[in-house]
Amino acid sequence: MEKGISIGDYLIKQIYDNGARHVFGLPGDYVLGLMKSISKSDLKIINTCDEQGAGFAADAYARMRGFGVVCITYTVGGLKIANTTAQAFAEKSPVLVISGAPGRKERAKNSLLDVVSVVPQSCRSHEPKAAQTGEPGPVQEALREALDMINSARKPAILAGVEVQRFGLEMRQSGVT
Repeated sequence: MEKGISIGDYLIKQIYDNGARHVFGLPGDYVLGLMKSISKSDLKIINTCDEQGAGFAADAYARMRGFGVVCITYTVGGLKIANTTAQAFAEKSPVLVISGAPGRKERAKNSLLDVVSVVPQSCRSHEPKAAQTGEPGPVQEALREALDMINSARKPAILAGVEVQRFGLEMRQSGVT
């Protein structure tokens, strides 16, 4: 994490860097600070009528664009997207759920503010373990194992689903997918 960047700004940067350009949701007490930060960024907030609609919209966006984001508030907001989140998970649709919640200080003061503007003292690296150790990561290990299985099979059959396209795993040769 960059030194001196708030949690909210870091999250916004990661969302943008991972390809999302829109955040679905609706303002609520514990996400007002984050929503304000999002509105000042290059991301566009798409307000929906309710949280469930935001969850379905983020799922559809992820299926079309590769990554979707939904931002909802504490308790009731989070509960209303349980089904949409389960659906996205079951379909391997990459959706980030941001749910506001009161921080420790907010709970003590009973305030309705979030901690999105706090700059942490330190944080752990978010690099994949393989990048830190130089060892092959789980994706490379899985690919190696799959290739070994295919190469050792007498009559291999491969059933590829929508995940091939969804995760950009197509093999492109001579401009043909």
